[in-house]
Amino acid sequence: METFDKQKLSIRYIPLEKLKKWPKNPKRHDLELIGDSIRQFGMRNPIAVNERNGEIEAGHGRIETLIRMRERKESSPLHIIEENGDWLIPVLFFNDDEITQAKYAIIDNQTTLKETWDYDLLSENLEYLYNTDSLNYTGFDEKDLQRINKYYLECEVTNQQEKLEQDNIRPTNELSELPVNDIIEDLIAKNQYFYFAFSGGKDSLWSLLKVYPLLKKEKKKATALFVDTGTEFPDILDFVYRTTQRIGIELQVLKPKKNFFDLFFTKKQFPNPITKECIDILIHSAMNEYCQAIHNENQKYVLIRGGRPEQRRRIIKKKLKDRQTTIQLQQYPNMLIFNPGFLIEKQEYQQELEQLPNWDGYGLGFLRTACWCCPFQKRQQWEAMKQYYPLLWDRMRELSKEMKYTFYAGDGYYQRFYEYWNDN
Repeated sequence: METFDKQKLSIRYIPLEKLKKWPKNPKRHDLELIGDSIRQFGMRNPIAVNERNGEIEAGHGRIETLIRMRERKESSPLHIIEENGDWLIPVLFFNDDEITQAKYAIIDNQTTLKETWDYDLLSENLEYLYNTDSLNYTGFDEKDLQRINKYYLECEVTNQQEKLEQDNIRPTNELSELPVNDIIEDLIAKNQYFYFAFSGGKDSLWSLLKVYPLLKKEKKKATALFVDTGTEFPDILDFVYRTTQRIGIELQVLKPKKNFFDLFFTKKQFPNPITKECIDILIHSAMNEYCQAIHNENQKYVLIRGGRPEQRRRIIKKKLKDRQTTIQLQQYPNMLIFNPGFLIEKQEYQQELEQLPNWDGYGLGFLRTACWCCPFQKRQQWEAMKQYYPLLWDRMRELSKEMKYTFYAGDGYYQRFYEYWNDN
């Protein structure tokens, strides 16, 4: 190959057949999404190739897509030169040793994986495209836009002095000067009906044990709600039954209209890693329907959730961006969401968690009580499942091969998911 000025980038067009894949490339790609982009916008991003060995450093997904397109006898995309039956691909060459090649190939993908969205601006742009043209060739669809506008997006709120906007709740700066129990008692005094979203996990257990004794003291009506999605670990419901019986609170076990397999397996598609719509569809909707069937629009009720101090949330709604810390008005005018864990310091919260009579699974290495088929887990969770629920682990391994996981920029789960299940 010809030499080049290392200070100057120059594009050369190389026949598709002559480009060599790096055999150690660890990245997996959504070829359908890449194909949509190339068909619509052309080959706008040249391939990076190591001149020393002719191997690709960046662009494996684009090359795989182009090979597939050519095998299907599709027309050559924009910016691809067709010459004597060959597809000539724009390539940038670099003179790298093996170490530099490997590091660049990895960081080129990792920088994308670690990026995230400014969801306010993403929503604004998607709204503009949706209203003026369409969402075609963006990687998002109308359902994604609705979820981004409607559902919680887990973001850390850096401004700790935000105000609570509800008329019947004191402002945050006043509340922060009160002990936690005083804040809870203030909420209890102003409301009559209370529900606990109880999954059996540490955070929801902490909220239950923190607030329910105060409700019981004031003789206020309270019910624990557990949603059986059909994909819980086998002994979670037993733990929930025993816990609620021990403290004396009424328990309602709810079921969503459709379970995980009805919603996602039929489409061969895991939930969206950004919006996690499975939580709303499977869990929140079941709780909302139950509570709304009991209370008319003039009967306000409080839904108490588990939430850690570092997990303050931002609500993004269509044409309404309302940031609140502890108490949120959610979906229905008669519904308040209360996260008592947002009121205390992280260290204090962690100390109290360690004293709880938690689900035995935590002591066996499990990190969460989440659905066993959840793809947004860590290796430790799957290893614990492999040891203690081997049949469920085997089924999850099958699902990892049968179902599609769509990648979005900023999704840290994607790489972790494929690294683990490709090794198993």
